[in-house]
Amino acid sequence: MGSLHPPKSAVCEVQMLLTWRIRAGKIDLFGWQFCGNVGPVIHALWSQEWSAGDKDNVLSETGMAGLPKRTRDFVSQLLAQRLSRGSPEDMSASQSIDSLRGATPLVLPSLLQCDFANLEREVRTLEDAGIRALHLDVMDGNFVPNLSYGMPIVAALRKVTKLPLDVHLMIEKPERYLKQFAEAGSDLITFHVEAVADAQPLVNEIHSLGVKAGIALNPATPLGTLDAYLGAVDLILVMSVPAGFGGQKFHDVALDKLQTLNTQKQTGQLRPEVILEVDGGVNTSTIGRCAQAGAQWFVVGSAIFGQASYRPAVEQLTQLARL
Repeated sequence: MGSLHPPKSAVCEVQMLLTWRIRAGKIDLFGWQFCGNVGPVIHALWSQEWSAGDKDNVLSETGMAGLPKRTRDFVSQLLAQRLSRGSPEDMSASQSIDSLRGATPLVLPSLLQCDFANLEREVRTLEDAGIRALHLDVMDGNFVPNLSYGMPIVAALRKVTKLPLDVHLMIEKPERYLKQFAEAGSDLITFHVEAVADAQPLVNEIHSLGVKAGIALNPATPLGTLDAYLGAVDLILVMSVPAGFGGQKFHDVALDKLQTLNTQKQTGQLRPEVILEVDGGVNTSTIGRCAQAGAQWFVVGSAIFGQASYRPAVEQLTQLARL
């Protein structure tokens, strides 16, 4: 994991010795040396349990406005890492997802395309790039032709990060494994409506496990298939490509579905807190159209992992998704 240091031009405002120490996914800082009034400000930022949606308020209410921009930028970066990694130990899976509601647009990297030989390093690089949650694609070789990974990878990730884990089950009979995925550390479990005869019992079970419930549908599946479950789910995942393969061409039918769902939210037919997520072919050419159609969370693969540096890619995608 790379160290975070202030730019040289900010040394007059922030002089410090910074050491990272990781204990159970939580970061402590020691060895700080400050000059001027910056020390108390950063101490206030670090010591209090700010929620993810509070970042802008924190920066404006703790005296940051009076500091030079180069210093504000550094402390803002520090705070972003504090919020992404320093979740309270007792935060439930549902609370971790709720903490992201004010963070839209939210870009979630699909770890299917990451370097699994260096999984923890990849997670740290994504954290340093400003990622706020991770998307995990679970494939069984039956519901979709490909195989990916299962509970052990979810559990391994939970050990190395506090980032919320958005787990997408592309599997037959997902009801057999809901408890195991929840116990492995999932914060949100999404299953496919095409894989079950009745989605309601699964939604109920996921909620009983203290986890948020999502439901996904493929491009060929009519949106009306979800009508009976719209009042129960926390997230709707609109696939813009058939589930199971990366690198497919984006299907515009996803935009129609997102627009309909967004209209339903605006007219009260769908609860406003339901998250609209899109997955498949999301890149710099398509993410803006998805956002305009109503998507809030954007699952991205090669548009992040195929780039030389993750941070510029994430920042560009996030900016393109801002309306």
